[in-house]
Amino acid sequence: MKLAGYELAIHQGEYASVADDLEKAYRSDGDPTYVVNCACLLTMAWAVLGREAEAIALAADVQQRMEHAKLAPGMLSWRTEGLFAALLCSGQWEDCVRILTDALDQRPKIMQYLGGAAELALGVAYTYAGRADLAIDTLLGAQAQLEIRRSYYGPALACSALAFAYAQAGDVQESRNFLDLAAQEEQHVAWFTSWMAEFCVRMARRWLNDPGAKQKLIESAKEDISKGRTTTASISLFGATVHGTDEELALLAEVSSHRQGKMASVNRLVGEGSRKKDSKVLLQAASLAQELHLDAVESRCVVLALDMARERGDSQSARAAQHRLDRLVETLPVLPLMPRTIGPELTERERQVAKMASQGLSNKEVANRLQLSIRTVEGHLYQIFTKMGISSRSELEGSAQV
Repeated sequence: MKLAGYELAIHQGEYASVADDLEKAYRSDGDPTYVVNCACLLTMAWAVLGREAEAIALAADVQQRMEHAKLAPGMLSWRTEGLFAALLCSGQWEDCVRILTDALDQRPKIMQYLGGAAELALGVAYTYAGRADLAIDTLLGAQAQLEIRRSYYGPALACSALAFAYAQAGDVQESRNFLDLAAQEEQHVAWFTSWMAEFCVRMARRWLNDPGAKQKLIESAKEDISKGRTTTASISLFGATVHGTDEELALLAEVSSHRQGKMASVNRLVGEGSRKKDSKVLLQAASLAQELHLDAVESRCVVLALDMARERGDSQSARAAQHRLDRLVETLPVLPLMPRTIGPELTERERQVAKMASQGLSNKEVANRLQLSIRTVEGHLYQIFTKMGISSRSELEGSAQV
């Protein structure tokens, strides 16, 4: 009976109310099957309560105990879902992809029944990572299978994730079509699955610049904070604070500081760097996002860093950010955030100097043509390079400001 009560709490998203009891049971010397069942539930709880790294380690321990004692715990599905949630939320989406593709390849008979759910999870992982093309293909297949079976998961999450993926791909009409389909689907699923569907809907609307999308993300985050669901609160706040207020950014940094893993660090650094307008902190966040191969997240960090570096005349950071952005533009179909400006405007005299310098004229030649001293030309070039975030004459060629 106690185990059933724990499972009900996990199903309803009341993780904090049972996490301590589950941890005590896991660390006890009780019946091995009961202990492992509690550990499976605890994996899911820790994944959402900001203890993602511990959840991943716990999932591995559960696997070892099962193999050693040849156990078949009834709560095993919670261990699987908890591991998926912990990996995905901590930014380790590639590990999710590896686990799911291995399962689809190695257990074809089981996947005839579970294939729709497994492909759905795979598509959600691609969506979270900003891999819209892979997400769309995978999710369309999952949606077809789930529609036929009307399984436990149902097609609601598939439609929601497709709406988000199409928004990332820049296909506004298809995104809105799937938002309409998602709204028609009823959900009778565990709290985390429901949260993922709602998050995808809110983020799709955020990408489509729908009014009210930001506020819904903020409200969701505040409710999660009140329930101790630090992981999901941090993720919602990250989605809401692209142009956040100082108060919202401070909350993002604070909540994210109570999570584990690289993605938590990305969220915290974005909150701190955006609030303090510190391009170097944002570039640190971009580097972590790059390590996780989260291109859309990296691009957000880079664009913010670029704008702030230009505003402050930090040419070194501006160059670093621009270099990253040039690479990301080649891989992302749509940037989630565009630079506000190509840089501070040049004065008329600075444009004259920049144009001549871009044509290969020396400082002395520019000075003679404009009847200026060489030192004055050097001063103009310093201001030009600083404003534009460049370091050489060759970078002037083709610039919109020149």
